[in-house]
Amino acid sequence: MYLPMLLVRELGTLGFVVFAVPNVVGAAMMGTILPSADASLQLVRRHRPALAAFSAVTVAFHLFFAAGMLPRLIGSMGPWTVLALVVVFTGIALRRRDRNDLIAAVVVLAISAGIASFALRNRLDFSWAPPPDPVAVAALAPVCAFGFLLCPYLDLTFHRARHRTSPAAGRVAFGVGFGVLFLAVILFSYGYARPLAVAVDGQAPRGPGNAFALPLGFYMSLQVAYTVALHVVEVIPVAKAIIGRHLTLIAVVAAGGAAALGFVGNRGSLLYGLDAGEAIYRCFMGFFGLFFPAYVWLCMLRRSPSARTLRVYAVAVVAALPLFFAGFVAGRTVLLVPGVAIVLLARLVRTGDTGDAPRL
Repeated sequence: MYLPMLLVRELGTLGFVVFAVPNVVGAAMMGTILPSADASLQLVRRHRPALAAFSAVTVAFHLFFAAGMLPRLIGSMGPWTVLALVVVFTGIALRRRDRNDLIAAVVVLAISAGIASFALRNRLDFSWAPPPDPVAVAALAPVCAFGFLLCPYLDLTFHRARHRTSPAAGRVAFGVGFGVLFLAVILFSYGYARPLAVAVDGQAPRGPGNAFALPLGFYMSLQVAYTVALHVVEVIPVAKAIIGRHLTLIAVVAAGGAAALGFVGNRGSLLYGLDAGEAIYRCFMGFFGLFFPAYVWLCMLRRSPSARTLRVYAVAVVAALPLFFAGFVAGRTVLLVPGVAIVLLARLVRTGDTGDAPRL
């Protein structure tokens, strides 16, 4: 996880807290909010294009990260390491056997735990970091809540897990999986946030010479590859139904474009005082902080979005986008508050839909 590093670096421990709490709660609650596998299946059927878009952007985002950010930790081998791991994990996941999925998950967890244990002996920092700007923390909090509480309902990998569990088992699986295991991963990210900032900002040796950067880089490579593989496997059948025979070409172009963004972002040019890679990373955050949660808020709470609902969504996102850009990239964090308010208030606009809203 890279975002915790940015938040701790700029907003201290409270910045991490406003990120971590809704992240864990939003994912853990999905097993309860969607009371059954049937509720999840209905949601997927009604909103296939949005869920496919979420997976596509998630894959692109992680490929950008692999090409642009991982080389700062482990050198040029970073992207190739991720590519090799993606092939392995995708091959396992495509076999569609629960046992193989379990084996892959256990391998990822075991290796991650091993790397974490190694890194724990190498200057992790769990101390309190005072917030340099409490107002910015307060402004970021509603954005984090908005994004992390709503985005899980667009995640095909989460829905797959919900499809395979009973109502009671789903609540337990999501509660334990995210409320315990995922929470541990997030807390670990707080420990490496400040040492990671030193490594990627060029204030410490990179690559094999840095005993902290190397294991952390491989740890991130493992997580990136596993995430990409799971989303690729889930989005392929959905995207085929939507796009048809041009899927392969579009996928190759999109993946190449995302990787190219990463290489460009690693060249060190500045935008609003940020290096290009970090600026692009923050722009990607706009998808998960604005575009996708706004869709859930404005379109997914009804049985299916009407044309008018989609127009309201588009207008709200376009109106809020400059404020989110100013908040995420230009350093005017306080402007995120009116940006979120625009989207929340857009729900008051009559959409003209009929029918009762399903229970999420």
